[in-house]
Amino acid sequence: MIRNLVAFALNNRFVVLSLALLLFVWGAVAFKALPVEAYPDVANVWVQVITQWPGRAAEEVEQQVTVPIEIQMNGMPHVQHVRSASLAGLSVVNLIFDDDSDNDWDREKVNERVGQVTLPPGVTATIGPDFSPIGSIYWYTLKSDNPSYGVMELKTLQDWVIAKYLKSVPDVVDDSSFGGITREYQIRLDPDKMVSYGLTLAQIEQQLTNTNANAGGSFIEQGAQQINVRAVGLVRDVQDIDKTVIKTQNGTPLRIRDIAVVEQGPKIRLGQIGKAIHRSDGVVLDDNDVVEGILFMRKGADTATTLEGIHAMVRRLNESVAAGQREIQNLRAQLGTDNPRRNNEQARDAERSSSRNAQLLDESRDQEKLLAQAKDEAARINQLHLNDEVSLVEQQTRITELSDKLRIASATLDQERQLAAAGKDVRELMAARQLHVIDVRDADSNGKPGNAFGRVFLTE
Repeated sequence: MIRNLVAFALNNRFVVLSLALLLFVWGAVAFKALPVEAYPDVANVWVQVITQWPGRAAEEVEQQVTVPIEIQMNGMPHVQHVRSASLAGLSVVNLIFDDDSDNDWDREKVNERVGQVTLPPGVTATIGPDFSPIGSIYWYTLKSDNPSYGVMELKTLQDWVIAKYLKSVPDVVDDSSFGGITREYQIRLDPDKMVSYGLTLAQIEQQLTNTNANAGGSFIEQGAQQINVRAVGLVRDVQDIDKTVIKTQNGTPLRIRDIAVVEQGPKIRLGQIGKAIHRSDGVVLDDNDVVEGILFMRKGADTATTLEGIHAMVRRLNESVAAGQREIQNLRAQLGTDNPRRNNEQARDAERSSSRNAQLLDESRDQEKLLAQAKDEAARINQLHLNDEVSLVEQQTRITELSDKLRIASATLDQERQLAAAGKDVRELMAARQLHVIDVRDADSNGKPGNAFGRVFLTE
């Protein structure tokens, strides 16, 4: 048998070598596509139903939220266990399915059942992110070298910028934030003024809600065009809230600023997170108040591919969003910029920027001196009287010099207000002497106008 097999291989070398090459290519492709996981996902297929009911006790949440959801979820195909937890203002129901079920199909059916549950007014149940219990693959913190950026600013950056970019990475389903101070608009009402004006808290809250909205209308015809009509009422800053009209009393509008103080402030903190780094030399770098984020990977996704996308996005954020000395750091492997060459380049850039700023400051001071001289000259000429001792030619010469000085000083944009005052003096002087300004240009051999010499004053 073996003799015949060897004889066949020797007699059909091309066929045997082709089969061997095909098997080698097939094995290389299979090895590259083989998912390699450091921690294989052995968790059950599960779906979370999360419901928030702020201000309610755990007993009320259990009776009016958790129990109705459990009853509706019982009897679903492939469901093995239904487990729940009811806290003050929060209900979490975990549905565990068998291994033969499909994760996407299970989530779709749970979403259908959630829509059939009758909950208290204003309460909505949602399905949790599609991640595994071991799907927290990336932990990071935010750090700023700028003293003006505190924990509140970093928390705002995390919630409104960093999280949105990181959640755009394929197979990242959620970015959970911890720590920091949440910024909010705070309206501190004066109870005595509320009583004097006959207002209740519900009336003020309702009026703030009604005014914080945009409205659309029809259009206005202007020639052959149509101009859309819209009312912009969304609140943009503290001043907009201050100007909100609560009611009109005897023809006088009563605004929020009349009965309250509006400002941006920190939300009441429910916890705090710290970070400690133990260096190899025994030094411990301890920071007891940081802003942290945890990225969760979609169940069944490839960890290596997802981490590559996260690292690419982190580098992009450190180069663009973190340009103002804000930097994302990995808790497990710090993503700092410890390149000496890059640090030297940044130092040279800072030195050149400082030199340029000093040069601009000197130029600004020179322009200020020139403007002061021009204003003094304009005031002196304005006080001159027309008499036989001062000739018209001398006046024109002085006015021309004054105009040249003003034109040179106008190159600096930050001196517009002072230029306007000096120009006003010149215009008054010109009106007193009935002068007009024309542009004088040279002429070529054909009599055509050429380059402009400047501006000359002529009398009527």
